[in-house]
Amino acid sequence: MINETKYNEKSDIWALGCLIYEMCALVPPFDASNHLSLAVKINQGKFPRIPDKYSDALYRAVRWCLQLDSAARPTVEELERLPEMRQPISEASLLIREYNCNHMVAVKMHELKALEAKLKARAQALDKREAQVAAREAAVSEQENAGAVGGGKGGGMCAPAARLPSTAALRQTSGV
Repeated sequence: MINETKYNEKSDIWALGCLIYEMCALVPPFDASNHLSLAVKINQGKFPRIPDKYSDALYRAVRWCLQLDSAARPTVEELERLPEMRQPISEASLLIREYNCNHMVAVKMHELKALEAKLKARAQALDKREAQVAAREAAVSEQENAGAVGGGKGGGMCAPAARLPSTAALRQTSGV
């Protein structure tokens, strides 16, 4: 931006170098009180080494990312091939896979809970329906017994058909 050059992948590599530097040193690689001073420092391309507790290999990677000539900066693939990057990349890859698996499990659990609630509602509706059917069967049985006990025609056989509710009437009361 300072040199008004076109933004590209190498600009992201520069930003990555600044980010890694600041994470290590807890200060940006280029610091100034105003934009003009900052531009001068960036165009000089000089910055202090990251703290000694970090390896020379990490410092070399940061310096490589912060090359003034964007063509001299590494690509993502070149950074991935650095021997010092293999283990952190492998660990990060495992963490990403673990996150994705956990996310998938959470999504599936949410779907299962929704299905469980739907099945529970259907089971409650079936229980209610079974109770209604049982009540109708009991009413029919009671009417049959009342007809048989009442000594109606037919020598105590079943009650006449006129006393029993019709199938159409039963359907109307059950909502079928």
